[in-house]
Parts: sequence; structure tokens; C-alpha cells
Amino acid sequence: MTGADFDVVAMDAVYTNSDVPTGAAPAISTFVASPSSVAKGKAVTLSWTTVDANYNVIAPAVGPVRGESIVVNPLSTTTYTLYLTNQFGRTTATAVVSVH
Repeated sequence: MTGADFDVVAMDAVYTNSDVPTGAAPAISTFVASPSSVAKGKAVTLSWTTVDANYNVIAPAVGPVRGESIVVNPLSTTTYTLYLTNQFGRTTATAVVSVH
């Protein structure tokens, strides 16, 4: 076996318990549904303000989101959950839309 039998691979830093980077998980200032009560299939705006989020997801059925709002059309009463993630953790908040 010779050196030509191997490939050089660049690796990210290796951390131990004593030098793992630390920081704050993302924060949710607000997550609201407007209006919070609608007829079946009518438009509702979900809006939020956040700090330090790298990746935002709304469940159920919305998926990854950018910006600070999105329009949904719920067919039944739904609790939407906003998940924020960064390299230090995850934070969640919920907003309920009542369908009548």
C-alpha cells in the first residue's frame, strides 16, 4: 500500500465537550393567526417575528417558510406550530385557527 492509495479529505473542526460552541436558541417574539376564526377554506394570515433563526418550518402542511408571513386556507380548526432552528437549538410557538 502506498500514499497514492489514499485520498486527502478536508474535515471541519472536531469539537470535544470542553470546546463546543455555545449560544442562544432562536427566539419567537410573536406568532399569530389573523383572523383567528374563519369560515371553511377562507384565507388566514399566519405572521411571526423571530430572532436568530436559520430555518423556519410551519406544521401541519405548510412546510419551510421565509419572510414573516404566509396565507393558509384551513378546512377545519387547526393548531399551527412554528418551529425555529439554529445551530444552538429549537424553539416552537403555536397559533390556533377556529373554523366554523
